[in-house]
Amino acid sequence: MLPPVLLNFANRLSAYSTNVVRLECQGAKSVGPNNQVRFTLPANALLNMKSFAVHGTAEAAATNTRWARLPPDLVSLFDRIEISIGGVQLSAGCSHQNVLLAAQRALMGSDKGGNLGFTHGEMVRNNSYHTGGILGSVENHPFAVQGFGGLLDSEVVLDSSLVGDIVITLHTAPASIISVSNDANSTANFISHNATGVGSYTLSNVFGTIEVMAISDPTYETLAKQLIAQKGFLEINYKNYHSSVQTHNGASRFNVSTQSLDRIWCTFRDANGIGPNLPPQRKTGFGFQSQHPRLGGVEMYLSAAFRFRKLQGENVSMQFSLNGALYPQFPARVEDWMYLSNQSLPPSGKDC
Repeated sequence: MLPPVLLNFANRLSAYSTNVVRLECQGAKSVGPNNQVRFTLPANALLNMKSFAVHGTAEAAATNTRWARLPPDLVSLFDRIEISIGGVQLSAGCSHQNVLLAAQRALMGSDKGGNLGFTHGEMVRNNSYHTGGILGSVENHPFAVQGFGGLLDSEVVLDSSLVGDIVITLHTAPASIISVSNDANSTANFISHNATGVGSYTLSNVFGTIEVMAISDPTYETLAKQLIAQKGFLEINYKNYHSSVQTHNGASRFNVSTQSLDRIWCTFRDANGIGPNLPPQRKTGFGFQSQHPRLGGVEMYLSAAFRFRKLQGENVSMQFSLNGALYPQFPARVEDWMYLSNQSLPPSGKDC
């Protein structure tokens, strides 16, 4: 669908059309952890970058007859996204981008989530939310995911006729995002693992899609030529992320150089919750651990890698020091930070 900012402009054009094209991945169509999936976008076309999506089938399995489960929202299977134009890296992406996206979903609820029919929106023990059937020790789920952050989550229509080849490279996440359980015959067995099984995953039949637009009306070409003549270039506005992962011990320091700092995302996870072959973590449904569940019921689960936690202690407070300036101007409790975060969130559907 055409971005809303261009709908009025498109209505004034006499020869505007749009369609969705399939993109074949370069190299193998089946990949596992710590691998790459690469796509070259169509040339000589107007590309709606936010519409870029990856399709395929994800399968999680574990050794030693243990039970494996995919993480909620299968966009989490991709750890970092690179974009290059004409051989020049436009966006290097940031490591742990799947954690960033999970943090956004936790704060924004279903606004950043997905349809349970094709994105595996929730982790399940026995009954599939996709088919309604009983799952075995191996979980298999078709998917179509988008919203990878940065340029691929911005209201940008890019004219590929004005630039070189546009290549998107997605780096798959490590196998540690797969949850491994002793069994699924009970909640107690599902949230425990005796460390005798090793989990992994495979993405098969992978392909991409993107919306392309065509405008035969000379109005667009005239505007583009005028802008290039005036500035010598066309601007592309999008957000770029930098990540820093540390073990917090009273204070954590990070450095970034930028002319425009839009937003800081900060979250905490258990130190022992980041590692391979960990069992699913149960959602309590209370406060910080609820993670905005999109379905009701008592059995809601998270991958340990995406389980965000409240700092322990009743009198814990935090402040950011940005080049010596404190934000906020008072030591804020975790509840205060949740309020401030929700106040600063963008409107539904907007780029984070």
